[in-house]
Amino acid sequence: MTVAAMTRLRLRRIVALATLLITPTLQAQDGGPEYVDLRFVTVASDQQTEWAPLLRKRRDVVQEQGMAFFHVFQRLRGPLGVYLIVTPHTPVGTPASERANTYWLEDLQKTVASQSLITAINYTGPPTNNWSHPAEPFMLARRFTAAADQSNSYGQWLAGELSPAYRDAGVDDARTLRAVVGWGPGTWIHLTFMDSWPGKRLGLDQSMLDRGAAMVVGEEYYLYSFREDLSYTAD
Repeated sequence: MTVAAMTRLRLRRIVALATLLITPTLQAQDGGPEYVDLRFVTVASDQQTEWAPLLRKRRDVVQEQGMAFFHVFQRLRGPLGVYLIVTPHTPVGTPASERANTYWLEDLQKTVASQSLITAINYTGPPTNNWSHPAEPFMLARRFTAAADQSNSYGQWLAGELSPAYRDAGVDDARTLRAVVGWGPGTWIHLTFMDSWPGKRLGLDQSMLDRGAAMVVGEEYYLYSFREDLSYTAD
């Protein structure tokens, strides 16, 4: 990456953070917003068996360093070997003792065909120092892009209408995040943890769903299974 490109990337990060810090969010103990990292990883088709043990090594290192949680989900539909890794946000440049063992980190990178990192504000989820271990085997991850003049209103709809509707329908765990870096500031991520999908019929109110749909210009959703064998949550 050229110096100019790196400078532009840093400026985009600064602008995104400055813009979203004024948005009402879940607050950390120091009064600032909390952030979560979502890493989307596609493992090379011929590296599936090599990737998992190397990821466990990384998991063990960050656990020893005191990271509160390291949750791995595997996509159930579409190409094989697509994963979502959710962790507390780690600022770029944070010292890490794992760098002393770069040989296996380099091996881990060799198993990956592509990856992208999204940093998001923890909008309605539990505090990141108490981000609970998923109690259900499935997670529906939905990515919404709100219209430019509707983003804050859409976040209020997610937190104030959709999440309560899920709870009333028997879904106890639904978390809302707002993208800061990696996706546009009008991007919202809604994580719903369920015991089954899509066979479970929720019976949500259609007029409530229509109010949210009217504020959205794009939507994607993916079904994941929780990989407990690759994950941990601190006690």
